Amino acid sequence: MIISILKLAKPITGLVAFSGTSTVVHNVINYTTPDDLNRYSKFMVKAGGFFVSSAISAAISDRVEGKFDTLIKRLEAKPEVETAAEHAVKVLADLTLEEQLKVLDEMATEITKIQEKDAV
Repeated sequence: MIISILKLAKPITGLVAFSGTSTVVHNVINYTTPDDLNRYSKFMVKAGGFFVSSAISAAISDRVEGKFDTLIKRLEAKPEVETAAEHAVKVLADLTLEEQLKVLDEMATEITKIQEKDAV
């Protein structure tokens, strides 16, 4: 379940990292660029700014997505832990109906004992 969420969050987070970084770099370039440039220089600053912004944004986005990949790989390497209820269902499925009823009766008896003990 968590792996599915991480796989969904990875591209979204990568896009946010790319867009956010691009916006910050763009704003820095605009803030530090003098207003009295000629048309050619303005064009070159905008073109250079675009490429610098794209390169930095792509690097940040790749790094963020790489962290997601590392985490996903680590989680996939560890098998998910089976709950007691899931294990009980598997065990019961291998038993005959008579054996299942006996196990359930014994469980009910034990639960009753625990409840009586807790009530005291």
